[in-house]
Amino acid sequence: MTHRDERLVVYSDSGLEINHLTDGTGVVVGDVFCRHVPSRAFGKNIDEGARVTAAYRGGHLNNEYWGSYIVLASLPNGVITCERSPFCSINAYYIVEGGVLVVASDTRLLLEMARRPPSINWESVARHLIWDNLSMSSTCLSGVSEIRCGESIKFEAPRALEASFHWDPWKFTNPDVLITDPDEAMELVRREILRCIGAQMPRGRFYALDLSGGLDSSIIAAGSATAGREIHAITMFSEGNDGDERNFARSVASHLHISLDEGAPDHRRPDLLHSARPHLPRPHSRSFVQETDRISLEMATDRSIDTFVNGQGGDAVFCHLQSSGPAADTLRAKGPSPNFARTVFEVARANQCNAWDLGWKAIRKGWKGKHHANWRANDAFLSKDLPSNESPPGLPWPPPKNRSCPSMWCKFGCGQRASFSGGLWCNL
Repeated sequence: MTHRDERLVVYSDSGLEINHLTDGTGVVVGDVFCRHVPSRAFGKNIDEGARVTAAYRGGHLNNEYWGSYIVLASLPNGVITCERSPFCSINAYYIVEGGVLVVASDTRLLLEMARRPPSINWESVARHLIWDNLSMSSTCLSGVSEIRCGESIKFEAPRALEASFHWDPWKFTNPDVLITDPDEAMELVRREILRCIGAQMPRGRFYALDLSGGLDSSIIAAGSATAGREIHAITMFSEGNDGDERNFARSVASHLHISLDEGAPDHRRPDLLHSARPHLPRPHSRSFVQETDRISLEMATDRSIDTFVNGQGGDAVFCHLQSSGPAADTLRAKGPSPNFARTVFEVARANQCNAWDLGWKAIRKGWKGKHHANWRANDAFLSKDLPSNESPPGLPWPPPKNRSCPSMWCKFGCGQRASFSGGLWCNL
Protein backbone atom coordinates (compact mmCIF):
# COMPACT_ATOMS: atom_id res chain seq x y z
CA MET A 1 0.00 0.00 0.00
CA THR A 2 1.35 3.41 -1.02
CA HIS A 3 -1.16 5.82 0.55
CA ARG A 4 -4.21 5.61 2.77
CA ASP A 5 -6.50 8.16 4.36
CA GLU A 6 -10.23 8.41 5.11
CA ARG A 7 -11.22 8.74 1.44
CA LEU A 8 -8.27 7.62 -0.69
CA VAL A 9 -6.35 4.34 -0.86
CA VAL A 10 -3.52 3.89 -3.39
CA TYR A 11 -1.67 0.70 -4.32
CA SER A 12 1.22 0.77 -6.77
CA ASP A 13 3.68 -1.44 -8.57
CA SER A 14 7.19 -1.46 -7.15
CA GLY A 15 8.56 -0.59 -10.60
CA LEU A 16 6.99 2.88 -10.56
CA GLU A 17 8.42 5.87 -8.75
CA ILE A 18 6.11 7.03 -5.95
CA ASN A 19 6.28 10.40 -4.22
CA HIS A 20 3.92 11.83 -1.62
CA LEU A 21 2.48 15.33 -1.78
CA THR A 22 3.96 17.23 1.13
CA ASP A 23 0.52 18.21 2.46
CA GLY A 24 -0.28 14.52 2.97
CA THR A 25 -3.33 14.49 0.71
CA GLY A 26 -2.10 12.15 -2.03
CA VAL A 27 0.68 10.79 -4.19
CA VAL A 28 2.37 11.29 -7.54
CA VAL A 29 2.87 8.03 -9.44
CA GLY A 30 5.50 8.03 -12.20
CA ASP A 31 8.34 10.23 -13.39
CA VAL A 32 8.25 14.00 -12.85
CA PHE A 33 11.04 16.13 -14.29
CA CYS A 34 11.96 19.78 -13.91
CA ARG A 35 11.14 21.93 -16.89
CA HIS A 36 14.53 23.44 -17.71
CA VAL A 37 17.10 20.97 -16.37
CA PRO A 38 17.44 17.18 -16.87
CA SER A 39 16.70 16.33 -13.25
CA ARG A 40 13.87 14.73 -11.32
CA ALA A 41 11.44 17.01 -9.54
CA PHE A 42 11.52 14.96 -6.33
CA GLY A 43 14.87 14.70 -4.63
CA LYS A 44 16.32 14.45 -1.16
CA ASN A 45 15.43 18.06 -0.39
CA ILE A 46 11.91 18.38 1.01
CA ASP A 47 11.60 21.82 -0.59
CA GLU A 48 11.52 20.14 -4.01
CA GLY A 49 8.44 18.13 -3.08
CA ALA A 50 6.85 21.25 -1.61
CA ARG A 51 7.30 23.08 -4.91
CA VAL A 52 5.65 20.23 -6.82
CA THR A 53 2.76 20.18 -4.34
CA ALA A 54 2.30 23.94 -4.61
CA ALA A 55 2.30 23.75 -8.41
CA TYR A 56 -0.31 20.99 -8.30
CA ARG A 57 -2.53 22.85 -5.87
CA GLY A 58 -2.18 25.98 -7.99
CA GLY A 59 -3.34 24.16 -11.11
CA HIS A 60 -0.14 24.69 -13.09
CA LEU A 61 1.83 21.48 -12.49
CA ASN A 62 2.08 20.69 -16.20
CA ASN A 63 3.41 24.18 -16.93
CA GLU A 64 6.31 23.90 -14.50
CA TYR A 65 7.09 20.17 -14.77
CA TRP A 66 6.87 17.41 -17.34
CA GLY A 67 7.01 13.64 -17.46
CA SER A 68 4.83 10.55 -17.37
CA TYR A 69 2.90 10.76 -14.12
CA ILE A 70 -0.51 10.52 -12.47
CA VAL A 71 -1.53 12.50 -9.38
CA LEU A 72 -4.14 11.05 -7.02
CA ALA A 73 -5.29 13.22 -4.14
CA SER A 74 -8.20 13.94 -1.81
CA LEU A 75 -9.32 17.50 -1.22
CA PRO A 76 -10.54 18.88 2.13
CA ASN A 77 -14.08 19.20 0.73
CA GLY A 78 -14.30 15.45 0.19
CA VAL A 79 -13.54 15.48 -3.54
CA ILE A 80 -11.14 12.88 -5.00
CA THR A 81 -8.99 14.06 -7.91
CA CYS A 82 -6.94 12.18 -10.47
CA GLU A 83 -4.77 14.07 -12.95
CA ARG A 84 -2.87 12.53 -15.86
CA SER A 85 0.09 14.34 -17.40
CA PRO A 86 -0.17 15.57 -21.02
CA PHE A 87 2.21 12.93 -22.44
CA CYS A 88 1.68 10.09 -20.00
CA SER A 89 2.53 6.47 -20.81
CA ILE A 90 0.82 5.17 -17.64
CA ASN A 91 -2.75 4.13 -18.42
CA ALA A 92 -5.60 5.41 -16.25
CA TYR A 93 -8.99 3.69 -16.54
CA TYR A 94 -11.84 4.17 -14.11
CA ILE A 95 -15.23 2.85 -13.01
CA VAL A 96 -17.73 4.24 -10.52
CA GLU A 97 -19.15 1.26 -8.63
CA GLY A 98 -21.32 1.40 -5.52
CA GLY A 99 -20.54 5.07 -4.96
CA VAL A 100 -16.79 4.42 -5.10
CA LEU A 101 -14.36 5.64 -7.77
CA VAL A 102 -11.95 2.88 -8.84
CA VAL A 103 -8.93 3.85 -10.96
CA ALA A 104 -6.34 1.41 -12.33
CA SER A 105 -3.71 1.20 -15.06
CA ASP A 106 -4.96 -2.24 -16.17
CA THR A 107 -8.57 -2.94 -17.14
CA ARG A 108 -8.50 -6.56 -16.00
CA LEU A 109 -7.41 -5.44 -12.54
CA LEU A 110 -9.95 -2.61 -12.65
CA LEU A 111 -12.85 -4.98 -13.34
CA GLU A 112 -11.70 -7.37 -10.63
CA MET A 113 -11.50 -4.55 -8.08
CA ALA A 114 -14.96 -3.30 -9.08
CA ARG A 115 -16.27 -6.89 -9.06
CA ARG A 116 -17.77 -6.38 -12.47
CA PRO A 117 -17.70 -8.96 -15.30
CA PRO A 118 -16.22 -7.75 -18.61
CA SER A 119 -18.79 -6.72 -21.21
CA ILE A 120 -18.25 -5.30 -24.69
CA ASN A 121 -19.82 -1.94 -25.51
CA TRP A 122 -20.60 -2.38 -29.21
CA GLU A 123 -21.60 1.25 -29.73
CA SER A 124 -18.17 2.30 -28.49
CA VAL A 125 -16.57 -0.28 -30.77
CA ALA A 126 -18.37 1.30 -33.74
CA ARG A 127 -17.28 4.82 -32.72
CA HIS A 128 -13.72 3.62 -32.26
CA LEU A 129 -13.64 2.14 -35.76
CA ILE A 130 -15.25 5.17 -37.39
CA TRP A 131 -13.17 7.79 -35.53
CA ASP A 132 -9.99 5.74 -35.04
CA ASN A 133 -7.68 8.77 -34.87
CA LEU A 134 -9.72 10.61 -32.27
CA SER A 135 -9.01 10.15 -28.60
CA MET A 136 -12.21 9.40 -26.64
CA SER A 137 -12.88 8.90 -22.96
CA SER A 138 -15.10 5.87 -23.62
CA THR A 139 -13.50 2.47 -24.16
CA CYS A 140 -14.80 -0.67 -25.84
CA LEU A 141 -15.70 -2.12 -22.42
CA SER A 142 -19.05 -1.25 -20.83
CA GLY A 143 -18.73 1.13 -17.91
CA VAL A 144 -14.97 1.59 -18.33
CA SER A 145 -13.73 5.09 -19.16
CA GLU A 146 -10.25 6.52 -19.60
CA ILE A 147 -8.60 9.59 -18.19
CA ARG A 148 -6.95 10.94 -21.30
CA CYS A 149 -3.54 12.59 -21.44
CA GLY A 150 -3.79 16.14 -20.16
CA GLU A 151 -7.12 15.43 -18.46
CA SER A 152 -8.22 15.29 -14.82
CA ILE A 153 -11.33 14.05 -13.08
CA LYS A 154 -12.98 15.15 -9.85
CA PHE A 155 -15.21 12.73 -7.99
CA GLU A 156 -17.57 13.52 -5.14
CA ALA A 157 -19.34 10.49 -3.70
CA PRO A 158 -21.61 8.87 -4.51
CA ARG A 159 -21.68 9.62 -8.27
CA ALA A 160 -20.82 13.24 -9.04
CA LEU A 161 -17.94 13.05 -11.52
CA GLU A 162 -16.50 15.88 -13.59
CA ALA A 163 -13.79 15.61 -16.25
CA SER A 164 -11.81 18.58 -17.57
CA PHE A 165 -8.60 19.32 -19.45
CA HIS A 166 -5.79 20.95 -17.52
CA TRP A 167 -3.51 21.20 -20.58
CA ASP A 168 -4.19 23.59 -23.44
CA PRO A 169 -2.18 22.96 -26.63
CA TRP A 170 -3.40 26.21 -28.18
CA LYS A 171 -1.09 28.28 -26.01
CA PHE A 172 1.77 27.07 -28.23
CA THR A 173 0.13 28.65 -31.30
CA ASN A 174 -0.23 32.19 -30.00
CA PRO A 175 1.51 34.73 -32.23
CA ASP A 176 3.57 36.03 -29.30
CA VAL A 177 5.38 32.67 -28.95
CA LEU A 178 6.13 32.26 -32.66
CA ILE A 179 9.85 31.76 -33.32
CA THR A 180 10.75 33.49 -36.57
CA ASP A 181 14.50 32.82 -36.49
CA PRO A 182 15.17 29.30 -37.86
CA ASP A 183 18.59 29.10 -36.17
CA GLU A 184 17.04 29.92 -32.79
CA ALA A 185 14.27 27.38 -33.36
CA MET A 186 16.68 24.60 -34.32
CA GLU A 187 18.95 25.28 -31.33
CA LEU A 188 15.96 25.21 -28.99
CA VAL A 189 14.79 21.87 -30.42
CA ARG A 190 18.32 20.45 -30.14
CA ARG A 191 18.66 21.43 -26.49
CA GLU A 192 15.22 20.11 -25.59
CA ILE A 193 15.85 16.77 -27.29
CA LEU A 194 19.13 16.24 -25.45
CA ARG A 195 17.61 17.31 -22.14
CA CYS A 196 14.61 15.01 -22.50
CA ILE A 197 16.67 12.01 -23.61
CA GLY A 198 19.05 12.52 -20.72
CA ALA A 199 16.16 12.64 -18.26
CA GLN A 200 14.12 9.76 -19.67
CA MET A 201 17.04 7.35 -20.10
CA PRO A 202 18.74 6.86 -16.72
CA ARG A 203 22.32 5.68 -16.60
CA GLY A 204 23.11 2.10 -15.66
CA ARG A 205 20.69 0.47 -18.11
CA PHE A 206 21.23 -1.19 -21.50
CA TYR A 207 18.81 0.12 -24.11
CA ALA A 208 17.55 -1.39 -27.38
CA LEU A 209 16.67 1.15 -30.07
CA ASP A 210 14.36 0.47 -33.00
CA LEU A 211 16.52 2.05 -35.69
CA SER A 212 15.26 2.56 -39.23
CA GLY A 213 17.85 5.17 -40.12
CA GLY A 214 15.12 7.76 -40.63
CA LEU A 215 14.94 11.12 -38.91
CA ASP A 216 13.13 10.18 -35.71
CA SER A 217 15.07 7.05 -34.73
CA SER A 218 18.36 8.66 -35.79
CA ILE A 219 17.70 11.60 -33.47
CA ILE A 220 17.14 9.19 -30.56
CA ALA A 221 20.33 7.34 -31.47
CA ALA A 222 22.41 10.52 -31.68
CA GLY A 223 20.93 11.96 -28.50
CA SER A 224 21.56 8.71 -26.62
CA ALA A 225 25.15 8.59 -27.78
CA THR A 226 25.68 12.24 -26.84
CA ALA A 227 24.23 11.55 -23.39
CA GLY A 228 26.64 8.61 -22.96
CA ARG A 229 23.95 5.94 -22.77
CA GLU A 230 24.70 2.32 -23.67
CA ILE A 231 22.46 1.38 -26.59
CA HIS A 232 22.12 -1.43 -29.10
CA ALA A 233 20.22 -0.90 -32.35
CA ILE A 234 17.73 -3.25 -34.01
CA THR A 235 16.44 -2.75 -37.55
CA MET A 236 13.84 -4.69 -39.53
CA PHE A 237 13.88 -5.29 -43.26
CA SER A 238 11.83 -7.10 -45.87
CA GLU A 239 12.27 -8.01 -49.51
CA GLY A 240 12.17 -5.16 -51.98
CA ASN A 241 13.62 -1.66 -51.88
CA ASP A 242 10.62 -0.12 -50.09
CA GLY A 243 11.02 -2.34 -47.04
CA ASP A 244 14.80 -2.45 -46.83
CA GLU A 245 16.33 0.43 -44.87
CA ARG A 246 19.41 -1.41 -43.69
CA ASN A 247 21.85 0.89 -45.45
CA PHE A 248 20.45 3.89 -43.59
CA ALA A 249 20.48 2.08 -40.24
CA ARG A 250 24.03 0.83 -40.86
CA SER A 251 25.22 4.35 -41.65
CA VAL A 252 23.79 5.71 -38.39
CA ALA A 253 25.15 2.80 -36.33
CA SER A 254 28.60 3.10 -37.93
CA HIS A 255 28.74 6.86 -37.41
CA LEU A 256 27.76 6.57 -33.73
CA HIS A 257 29.83 3.40 -33.11
CA ILE A 258 26.89 1.35 -31.82
CA SER A 259 26.12 -2.33 -32.46
CA LEU A 260 23.30 -3.27 -34.83
CA ASP A 261 21.15 -6.39 -35.26
CA GLU A 262 19.09 -6.94 -38.40
CA GLY A 263 15.86 -8.96 -38.46
CA ALA A 264 13.64 -10.13 -41.31
CA PRO A 265 9.99 -10.62 -40.27
CA ASP A 266 8.27 -13.64 -41.77
CA HIS A 267 5.08 -12.43 -43.46
CA ARG A 268 3.52 -15.89 -43.02
CA ARG A 269 3.60 -15.82 -39.21
CA PRO A 270 1.21 -12.96 -38.20
CA ASP A 271 -2.30 -14.22 -37.42
CA LEU A 272 -4.96 -11.79 -38.62
CA LEU A 273 -7.48 -13.41 -36.28
CA HIS A 274 -5.26 -12.74 -33.27
CA SER A 275 -5.03 -9.30 -31.67
CA ALA A 276 -1.53 -7.98 -31.10
CA ARG A 277 -2.80 -5.99 -28.10
CA PRO A 278 -5.60 -8.12 -26.59
CA HIS A 279 -5.11 -6.73 -23.08
CA LEU A 280 -6.10 -3.18 -24.02
CA PRO A 281 -9.70 -1.90 -23.73
CA ARG A 282 -9.27 -0.72 -27.32
CA PRO A 283 -7.38 -3.70 -28.81
CA HIS A 284 -6.13 -1.82 -31.85
CA SER A 285 -2.72 -2.48 -33.36
CA ARG A 286 -1.21 -3.34 -36.71
CA SER A 287 -1.05 -7.09 -37.24
CA PHE A 288 2.55 -7.19 -38.42
CA VAL A 289 3.83 -6.02 -35.02
CA GLN A 290 3.31 -9.58 -33.82
CA GLU A 291 6.33 -10.61 -35.86
CA THR A 292 8.49 -7.52 -35.25
CA ASP A 293 7.80 -7.78 -31.50
CA ARG A 294 8.82 -11.45 -31.51
CA ILE A 295 12.11 -10.77 -33.28
CA SER A 296 12.93 -7.74 -31.15
CA LEU A 297 12.27 -9.62 -27.91
CA GLU A 298 14.46 -12.53 -28.99
CA MET A 299 17.33 -10.21 -29.92
CA ALA A 300 16.93 -8.18 -26.72
CA THR A 301 16.88 -11.32 -24.59
CA ASP A 302 20.09 -12.57 -26.13
CA ARG A 303 21.81 -9.30 -25.23
CA SER A 304 20.18 -8.80 -21.79
CA ILE A 305 18.48 -5.57 -22.82
CA ASP A 306 16.74 -3.62 -20.05
CA THR A 307 14.54 -1.18 -21.97
CA PHE A 308 13.24 -0.54 -25.50
CA VAL A 309 13.24 2.96 -26.95
CA ASN A 310 12.01 4.19 -30.34
CA GLY A 311 11.07 7.27 -32.31
CA GLN A 312 7.34 6.56 -32.52
CA GLY A 313 5.32 9.75 -32.65
CA GLY A 314 8.13 11.64 -34.33
CA ASP A 315 6.03 12.27 -37.40
CA ALA A 316 3.66 14.28 -35.22
CA VAL A 317 6.54 16.36 -33.82
CA PHE A 318 8.78 16.87 -36.84
CA CYS A 319 6.07 17.18 -39.46
CA HIS A 320 5.33 14.27 -41.77
CA LEU A 321 4.94 16.09 -45.07
CA GLN A 322 2.07 14.45 -46.93
CA SER A 323 -0.31 17.30 -47.72
CA SER A 324 -0.49 20.83 -49.05
CA GLY A 325 -0.53 22.26 -45.49
CA PRO A 326 2.91 23.98 -45.57
CA ALA A 327 2.09 25.74 -48.84
CA ALA A 328 -1.32 26.80 -47.54
CA ASP A 329 0.29 28.21 -44.40
CA THR A 330 2.89 30.08 -46.42
CA LEU A 331 0.10 31.61 -48.50
CA ARG A 332 -1.78 32.70 -45.40
CA ALA A 333 1.34 34.10 -43.74
CA LYS A 334 3.19 35.63 -46.71
CA GLY A 335 0.52 36.00 -49.39
CA PRO A 336 1.09 35.18 -53.09
CA SER A 337 4.87 35.56 -53.04
CA PRO A 338 7.95 33.63 -54.24
CA ASN A 339 7.94 31.94 -50.83
CA PHE A 340 4.65 30.27 -51.73
CA ALA A 341 5.96 28.93 -55.04
CA ARG A 342 9.15 27.68 -53.43
CA THR A 343 7.23 25.86 -50.71
CA VAL A 344 4.91 24.26 -53.27
CA PHE A 345 7.82 22.84 -55.25
CA GLU A 346 9.67 21.72 -52.09
CA VAL A 347 6.63 19.80 -50.80
CA ALA A 348 5.89 18.36 -54.26
CA ARG A 349 9.47 17.13 -54.58
CA ALA A 350 9.43 15.58 -51.10
CA ASN A 351 6.20 13.74 -51.87
CA GLN A 352 6.90 13.03 -55.55
CA CYS A 353 3.61 14.55 -56.68
CA ASN A 354 2.42 17.13 -59.22
CA ALA A 355 3.35 20.66 -58.12
CA TRP A 356 0.45 22.28 -59.98
CA ASP A 357 -2.11 20.03 -58.32
CA LEU A 358 -0.53 20.61 -54.92
CA GLY A 359 -0.48 24.38 -55.47
CA TRP A 360 -4.17 24.45 -56.35
CA LYS A 361 -5.04 22.45 -53.24
CA ALA A 362 -2.91 24.81 -51.15
CA ILE A 363 -4.76 27.84 -52.54
CA ARG A 364 -8.12 26.25 -51.73
CA LYS A 365 -6.98 25.29 -48.24
CA GLY A 366 -5.39 28.65 -47.58
CA TRP A 367 -8.52 30.48 -48.73
CA LYS A 368 -10.99 28.40 -46.73
CA GLY A 369 -8.79 27.81 -43.72
CA LYS A 370 -9.09 24.72 -41.54
CA HIS A 371 -11.41 24.35 -38.60
CA HIS A 372 -9.85 22.68 -35.59
CA ALA A 373 -12.85 20.32 -35.27
CA ASN A 374 -12.97 19.24 -38.93
CA TRP A 375 -12.98 15.47 -38.40
CA ARG A 376 -14.29 13.06 -41.01
CA ALA A 377 -15.83 9.67 -40.40
CA ASN A 378 -13.91 6.73 -41.85
CA ASP A 379 -16.34 3.91 -42.63
CA ALA A 380 -14.17 2.07 -45.16
CA PHE A 381 -14.52 -1.73 -44.91
CA LEU A 382 -17.27 -1.36 -42.31
CA SER A 383 -20.85 -2.58 -42.43
CA LYS A 384 -23.37 -0.08 -43.75
CA ASP A 385 -25.43 -0.73 -40.64
CA LEU A 386 -22.98 1.26 -38.54
CA PRO A 387 -24.04 4.88 -37.80
CA SER A 388 -21.18 6.38 -39.79
CA ASN A 389 -22.95 9.72 -40.32
CA GLU A 390 -23.07 10.59 -36.65
CA SER A 391 -21.11 13.59 -35.40
CA PRO A 392 -17.72 12.88 -33.83
CA PRO A 393 -17.58 12.63 -30.05
CA GLY A 394 -16.12 15.40 -27.96
CA LEU A 395 -12.67 16.55 -29.03
CA PRO A 396 -9.82 15.65 -26.64
CA TRP A 397 -8.82 19.30 -26.15
CA PRO A 398 -10.58 22.62 -25.58
CA PRO A 399 -11.38 24.98 -28.48
CA PRO A 400 -8.87 27.78 -29.16
CA LYS A 401 -9.34 30.93 -27.11
CA ASN A 402 -7.73 33.15 -29.73
CA ARG A 403 -7.00 32.89 -33.42
CA SER A 404 -3.87 30.75 -33.71
CA CYS A 405 -0.94 31.74 -35.85
CA PRO A 406 -1.09 29.99 -39.23
CA SER A 407 2.30 28.39 -39.15
CA MET A 408 5.56 27.57 -37.39
CA TRP A 409 9.07 26.83 -38.56
CA CYS A 410 9.57 23.25 -39.66
CA LYS A 411 12.54 20.95 -39.36
CA PHE A 412 14.18 21.87 -42.67
CA GLY A 413 15.32 25.33 -41.55
CA CYS A 414 14.87 26.67 -45.06
CA GLY A 415 12.06 29.12 -44.47
CA GLN A 416 9.46 26.47 -45.13
CA ARG A 417 6.60 26.49 -42.68
CA ALA A 418 4.85 23.81 -40.66
CA SER A 419 1.17 24.01 -39.79
CA PHE A 420 -0.58 23.31 -36.51
CA SER A 421 -3.94 21.60 -36.89
CA GLY A 422 -5.36 21.59 -33.41
CA GLY A 423 -3.86 19.50 -30.68
CA LEU A 424 -0.60 18.12 -31.99
CA TRP A 425 1.78 18.84 -34.82
CA CYS A 426 -0.16 17.88 -37.89
CA ASN A 427 0.59 15.76 -40.93
CA LEU A 428 1.49 18.51 -43.34
